[in-house]
Amino acid sequence: MLAPTRTVAPAAAVSLVLAKKHLRVDHDDEDELIAGYVAAATERLDGWSGILGRCLGVQTWKAYFAGFGGDGSGRLRLPLCPVTEVTEIAYYDQAGASQTLGQAAWQLLADFLSPYVSPAPGASLPGTYPREDAISVTFQAGYAEIPAPLVSAILLIVGDLYANRETVTFGAGAAEIPMSTSVKALLAPYRAVGF
Repeated sequence: MLAPTRTVAPAAAVSLVLAKKHLRVDHDDEDELIAGYVAAATERLDGWSGILGRCLGVQTWKAYFAGFGGDGSGRLRLPLCPVTEVTEIAYYDQAGASQTLGQAAWQLLADFLSPYVSPAPGASLPGTYPREDAISVTFQAGYAEIPAPLVSAILLIVGDLYANRETVTFGAGAAEIPMSTSVKALLAPYRAVGF
């Protein structure tokens, strides 16, 4: 599977108003700075490159596959969670022409690893052209309302960034500001454990 691509970004996970309230900032002089900290904290957690392996706010992604499930099941394991909807499965047929798989041919399921698309009972899957992106699955992932522990973790990270505006140095080299025990505890239940 190739790396997925985000096609529609989510709204801000934490509003500037809430971040300023958390920081006890009552002026507008640092709005741009604080908004940047919110974006940096969110990016650290959210999406394909985030440490959680999940989406925070609702967003749209496209995942690419070389074929329908190499194990013979036809399953296409989606790389992010929580997946709320699969909107399209497109593929290149054996002649190399772009096609769309009808919605009656597949179903969205999940197991303890991650969400996945599976052939509907009785559906047959078409052959695909031999290329790394032979199949693309467009899906929505994320929370309509981001869970409070994740919002709290973002606010705590924003607080650390706001209070420590320079790189923290440990030993011989510089390192990023470490996450507090509180942040780690808030994030732990939300880490995706899939593939």
